[in-house]
Parts: sequence; structure tokens; C-alpha cells
Amino acid sequence: FPSLGVDIGYNTKFGFLNGGVKLGYTGGNYTELLMANFRGSGVPELDNNDRSTQWRHTIDLLGRMGFAGNATVQPYLQLGGHWTFGKVVSTSNTEDDDLSDYESTLGPKAGIGLDFALTPRIGIFLEGNSWATFEDENIDLSNGVREEHQDFDVLGFAGGGLRYSFGSVFTPVEIVSLDCPAELQVGDSSTFTATINEGEATPPVSSRWEFGDGTTASGLVATKTYNSPGTYTVTFNASNDGTSVSESCTVDVAEAPSPATVASIDCGPRTVETGESVSFTSNVRGDRPVDCEWEFGDGETSTNCNPTHVYREAGTYNVTFTASNEYGSDTASCTKVVESPQQLADICTQVTEFNAAFFERNSSTLSAEARDALSENLSVLERCPNLCVDVEGFASRAERDSDDLSEARADAVAEYYEDNGIDSDRIDAEGMGARGQTTKKGGNAQFRRADSIPESCGSDGENTDNDPAVGSEPNVDEGM
Repeated sequence: FPSLGVDIGYNTKFGFLNGGVKLGYTGGNYTELLMANFRGSGVPELDNNDRSTQWRHTIDLLGRMGFAGNATVQPYLQLGGHWTFGKVVSTSNTEDDDLSDYESTLGPKAGIGLDFALTPRIGIFLEGNSWATFEDENIDLSNGVREEHQDFDVLGFAGGGLRYSFGSVFTPVEIVSLDCPAELQVGDSSTFTATINEGEATPPVSSRWEFGDGTTASGLVATKTYNSPGTYTVTFNASNDGTSVSESCTVDVAEAPSPATVASIDCGPRTVETGESVSFTSNVRGDRPVDCEWEFGDGETSTNCNPTHVYREAGTYNVTFTASNEYGSDTASCTKVVESPQQLADICTQVTEFNAAFFERNSSTLSAEARDALSENLSVLERCPNLCVDVEGFASRAERDSDDLSEARADAVAEYYEDNGIDSDRIDAEGMGARGQTTKKGGNAQFRRADSIPESCGSDGENTDNDPAVGSEPNVDEGM
């Protein structure tokens, strides 16, 4: 005592740690440093002209490591080397110049300390250091005392001081505000905005959004679209130089409303007769409830989604259907041609039989002759909507698989009628199996046929499948 010191150095941060290097000077009056040794024997006698002193001066170069990141209280270690010198003169030194009066030593130096940050630039510290000096006698003129024979001395320094940082002051990032939408709909795009102390925080600053559905984005402003309904926790993270902060918000995502949409409408047959009841149907999509309105083109309307309507006058009418809900509406239309009932031709009430179609042996394929015969039947069916037709297929007992063959022949004739525009509801087809057998040459050919039997349709225009009075059984002799 007394003592003083000064350091200058460079320090940097890397994560939780910080470290650097410093060049320092320490000077102190090490009381009893010389006197303790001169109490022994065999030690050179000091010069009595005040040429010796117990002040020692140390210049050191130390590396320093701190362990608490940006904490206010920072423990640290330091390690390096030193050069220590002082004025030590024995009576044997006859030189009278100042340089010959000084001795110096080298060695390692280590210490520990605590740094207390008062402001970002100013702090105080407490530390203790020790260092070994080589050669031993250069520090105190003694090379081992009391037969201990150590080859070095150890000096120590404990004290405190004031620290001032000349570098830029580190400012941790802070989140000032977070702007998130509280509610969204599926498919909607929305903006998320974060505000930080951007002008004050030490750069570089990184930022990241986590939207709660596995997706992320970077930057202070992000745009997000959710594809599924639910409640999502959105987290914003910001960090700079080892510090990190985060804030969260909650977003409720609901299904997007579905406006009313007309998927399809069915207006029944394009052409109808006056007085005929016509059914209209609709297929509507969208959030319920949905309002329906039909405008039939004759001044009449209906709010039933699937109504029926009767036209009283002949004409062409544009029918409009509108579906609507609170989110929107949609429209579809169709055309109805209304005719007055026509008088049926005489044949439509007088016909009792149709032409039969004949087939080759073991075949259900219509020949050209069979198609010509059926075309006459087709002409009558087209002119007479009051007529339906029963198709009965036959096979001879001389043919293979006669039951299946007779059914295939009936189906072939029915398919011919349908392919040429006769509604399937007016046709009934049935295989009658095998009929008789004859010994006459070509006699079995009369059984390889399909009969078309006319009958009156029901009130709904469909085949009633009643057996007609004529044409169901051919007039053929059966026998061997």
C-alpha cells in the first residue's frame, strides 16, 4: 500500500460468453518485501543511500473471459503474462547510474473478478490477481530464504476500480407492439405487423413469425392465409447478439361463408301439353337457409324448391329459378314449349299387332330384314304416345341355351326402340324360352323370333305390363 493500476483493452461478445484482451499497468508498494528477506542470513546487505525501494511496477498482457452475457453482474477470469521491475540495490553494486539500480522479472499472471454494470458504458469491478516472478532474486535480492530454496516469488494484488467502455453501447431488442387480426375466415389473406425498438436495438436484428399451423415467415410484416378453421397462437420472435424476446397473439379462423349456388335444375320434358302437370327440381349448394323462387314465364311463381306447375295456354315460356341466402344468390333458366293436346291418329286406337323380328339360328343379332320390320313398328310408336309395347323373345327347342337366347332376342328389339327415341318406360321386354319343334324343312325358323305387342300406356305414360289381348302367342302348330 498504496497501489494503482490502469488497463486498456478490447472486449467482444459471443453468445452467453464475452471475452477479449487487455494491456495493463499495476504499481504498488509491497511492504516488507525486502525486510522479510533481510532478516535471514546470507542475504546481501542493502545499500543505505535510499537507492532501493519496495515499489514494484508490473506491465501485463492478459486474456479475459466473462460468463454472464449481458447480465448486470459479470464474473470473469483472466490469464496471461507479466513483466515486473523495481529498484533493488545491494552494497556490492558500485555503479552510480539509475539503470544499474533496476532489476526485472517475467512470469505468468492470473486473476478473477466481478464486474458490476452501472450504465451501458460505466461499471465498477473487484478483482484479485497473482503472478509468479522469475528470477527470484531479481524481485527481492534473495534466492531462497530460510532454506526453502524456491526459485520464484509470488506477488498479489487485490482491489477495485472504475470501468468505462469506449465502444458502441449494446441495446437489446424489444417488442413495442404486435398487431394481429383477431378473427379470419378460411382463405382470407391478412397482414401481421410487429413494432420493435428498431432505431435503438443493436444490429443485426433477426425476426421470425410462427403462425401455429407449422408455417413461418421472417420480417416485421408478414402476410398469412389459413386453409383450415381453428384457433391459432401466433408467436413473433426477435433477437440480436444473443438476446431474444417474443410475444404471442391468438387468431380465430372460421369457415368462409358459402353463398347460394345453383348446381343444376331439371325442368322435365322440353315439350308438354296444356293441362299437364310438370315437375321442376333444383339442386342448390350453400349455407342454409336457402330461399327458392321459380318464375314459370306465365306470370305464376313458386317459392317451393321442387314445385309442380300446370300451363293453361300453349306457347313458349322462359322459366327462371333463383336461389339465395344471406351471402349471395344464383340463377338458372330453361325453356318450356307448351302445346295443345293433339288428336290421335286412327291407327293409335285401332292397331292390334306389330311386325315380328326373325333371327338366324342361335343368334340374337338383328338382321337388315328384321330392322326393316321393326322400323314400321317404330313409326307407329312415334306417332302414338298412347301406345306402349311388350317385346317377347322366343327360341326353338333345337337351339342352344334357349331361355337365355329368347331373352337376348327380346332385349335386342327393346334396345332398337330405345336407340331410336322411344322412352324405356314405354317398353317391357321378356324372354319366353323355347317353343315347339317341327319336322318340316325350315319349320323351326318361325320360333326364332321376337314379337312386338302393342298395348295402351297407363295414365302416367308408362307400360303397365298387362298382357294384351292379341299377339302374345303365335298361331303355330307344335309337335314332333
